Amino acid sequence: MLTALLAMAGPLPPILPEIGIERPPWVFEADDESLLESAQFGAFRALTSVTAYGGMVRDATNSPVISMAGVGFQLAALALAPEHGWMTELEAETKALNILQEILNTPGITKHGLYYHWIDATSGAPRPDWDGVSTVDSALLYAGAIVAGSRFGGLVDDAVTELLLAADWSKFVLTDEVSGFPSGYLSLAWEPENEAEPTGSGGLMPFAWVDAMDEERLTVFLAQTQLDPTKSTNPNLWWSLRRPIGITPAGERVVYSPYSGAFFRTFYAQLFMDTPRMGPDNPASRGFQARTTTDFWENSRRHAGLHRDRAISNPEGLPTLGATGWPLTASLSPSGYAVPGVFPSPQSIPGSNRPEDEPNPGGTNPAYGDGTVAVYGAAGALMFDRRAMEVLRYARNLNPPLVWNEPSVGGFGYRDAWNEGNGGWSASKHIAIDDGALLVAIENVRTGRVWSLFHEHPFVQIAMERIGLSRSSCAWGGCPEDVDRDCVVAFSDLLAVLSDWGFNPGSPADVNQDNAVEFSDLLEVLSAIGPCNAGKLPE
Repeated sequence: MLTALLAMAGPLPPILPEIGIERPPWVFEADDESLLESAQFGAFRALTSVTAYGGMVRDATNSPVISMAGVGFQLAALALAPEHGWMTELEAETKALNILQEILNTPGITKHGLYYHWIDATSGAPRPDWDGVSTVDSALLYAGAIVAGSRFGGLVDDAVTELLLAADWSKFVLTDEVSGFPSGYLSLAWEPENEAEPTGSGGLMPFAWVDAMDEERLTVFLAQTQLDPTKSTNPNLWWSLRRPIGITPAGERVVYSPYSGAFFRTFYAQLFMDTPRMGPDNPASRGFQARTTTDFWENSRRHAGLHRDRAISNPEGLPTLGATGWPLTASLSPSGYAVPGVFPSPQSIPGSNRPEDEPNPGGTNPAYGDGTVAVYGAAGALMFDRRAMEVLRYARNLNPPLVWNEPSVGGFGYRDAWNEGNGGWSASKHIAIDDGALLVAIENVRTGRVWSLFHEHPFVQIAMERIGLSRSSCAWGGCPEDVDRDCVVAFSDLLAVLSDWGFNPGSPADVNQDNAVEFSDLLEVLSAIGPCNAGKLPE
């Protein structure tokens, strides 16, 4: 048991859970539960009612293309349908299987087993004129497929296995230095030389996933679900992703993205990966001294607070923003597609090298856009900060209805985004990845079911082991006295305290977080002997 404890002391101050901060799943009042269920049903209808080639959801309302990431969310939605009564078991399983078989049997939409970002909504042909073979969109497809495979098993999981084993991630690893970064990072995409020959000769985009934000972490993680190590990537790629450090207005340290302050960058991986129960990791133990130990759930909680604080201060006096209008994230807007976002104040990492360990200065000015707020962003924030429920209530109750179309009478629930300036605006289109993110995020805050289904899959468990990650049955931070995270404070936790005795910053045995494991920590564990169910997922 003691070998499972994380030895988190390192050269950089760790980003650790705050003592006593509750983690999802949350318990909601009846009215909020009803709203969340309706919102999920609306998103489910948007993902499954109006489909295109092979029964797959369009990227957006009336869009000529299908987003493979959107299909991943569609598969995850089908995995949730029977428990909610949205479809029968047979209907949901059959639809998921049909979609997976169409994906596997459609020619020309892959390169080295990964998928084009976009395929034609009518013919299923790849659309290289829109984008190439995308590593992150393939990862989102695989993540949703894994959830469906765990839920339905049988032929569905057989198809998921075929999907995962066909992926040759090694072909997407950059072999040359790019923009000051050494070789070995994953490229964003492969592009054909000739769009008329989408699976012919081509090459990798000279842009890499380099920061430990959510798109990067999910993509790098899914590469480890390829069982053949010659077709995977180096597991240490997870640890080599750099972790730029910033300080929020609340004085909290965060790992952040220097390229975009949009909130989706801080939660997309956590739609599937159960960070509330994974706790802090330990890059120093893998030889990465310039990578701070990070509890990524806590990191995103702090980012949620940053977005809320900046929306309330609203220095540009924009409409919509405030306690009922946050976070800032990518969405449709009155002027088209917008990617607003905010940043912490960058902090230098001692002994680091640029740009391999931290970004060059500059480029982190806030971009408030026009004040448009995306509803899926608030749903994502709800995984970390219960105050995001205020945003969902407010948007639901805007009168006359600006954002809400009642699902019980055929509507799709929340519109993608809204802006209260100039008489009020809301998006007329639904976006598959936004509806999917909303549905999955709400499921996790209510039941944790997507997290459980994802981590139940044997390929995910193999990836966790390869990288060196772990997941406990109880959430970090709920009961700090439960040092070994087995949902009970017992003699084993006393032994864990004794084994880490002394000056030990970041140790889970430092219950009172004073950087030393000592008699006071032992007393706190003794006083809490008994069950610890805080953050425990339902059986």
